[in-house]
Amino acid sequence: MQLQSFGAALTVTGSMHLLTSGGRQVLIDCGLFQGNDDLEARNREPLPFDAAGLDGVILTHAHLDHVGRLPLLVKLGYRGPVHCTEPTAALAETVLLDSARLQVDGYRHDLRRARRQGIPDEQVPPPLYDEEDVHRTLALLRPALRFGETTRVAGLRVTPHRAGHILGSAYLLIESGDARVIMSGDLGNRESGLQLDFTPPPPPTPWSWKAPTPTAPTAPGPPRSPNSATRCAAPCGRAARS
Repeated sequence: MQLQSFGAALTVTGSMHLLTSGGRQVLIDCGLFQGNDDLEARNREPLPFDAAGLDGVILTHAHLDHVGRLPLLVKLGYRGPVHCTEPTAALAETVLLDSARLQVDGYRHDLRRARRQGIPDEQVPPPLYDEEDVHRTLALLRPALRFGETTRVAGLRVTPHRAGHILGSAYLLIESGDARVIMSGDLGNRESGLQLDFTPPPPPTPWSWKAPTPTAPTAPGPPRSPNSATRCAAPCGRAARS
C-alpha cells in the first residue's frame, strides 16, 4: 500500500492524497488551496497523476479545502464514483456551486478591470470551473458511506467513523489484505454543540497513520518500534508504504 500527499502537506489547505494498492488508485479528498497568491496559484498546476486513470475518490468532508478541486478533476477526465456520506454530498453541492459562482464573478470583475487598463483578455486567468462543471461533478457523488459500516471501494475495504468536525465528516479506516491505514481530514470542532466528538479506533496491526490537518485536534498515533511496518506519509509526493 502506497500513500502520496499532494496537498495539506507543508500547508493546511488543498487536501489531496493518492492511495495505491494492488494496482488500483484511489484519491482521498480533492481540495482547493486557499490563502496567499502563491498558495492559490497551486490550484492551476497540473495534477501529478492521471485523473482519468483513478479508480475512485473518497471525501472526508465538504469543506472547500477538501472538495474544491473536484470539478477540476472531472474537467480533466475523471468519470468514476465519488464516495462520501449523505450529509457531505448535500453540503458539497452548496459549497461547490458557491465556489463556481465566486470564481466566475471574480473573473468578470478582473476582465473589466484589465480591459480598462489595456491588458489583453488572455492574460486574465479564467475560473477553474463553472456551474456546469459542478453539476457534472455532483452527478458522480455516491453518498452511500455509513459510519461504522464497511464499503468496498476499488477493491479496498473502507469504514468511515465520525470525525466530529462538520455534518457528515468522517475519518476512514482503509484496509487491503493485512495492510491498514487511517485517513482523516479535520478532527473535532470545539466551537460546535451539534457535533458528536470523534472516537479513535483501537490500533490495528500493522498500523499506518496519516496525520490530520494540523489545525485540528488530533489523536496520538501508536508507538513505533524498529520492527514496525509503518512509515508516516511524507509531504509533497513522497510515498509512504506499508
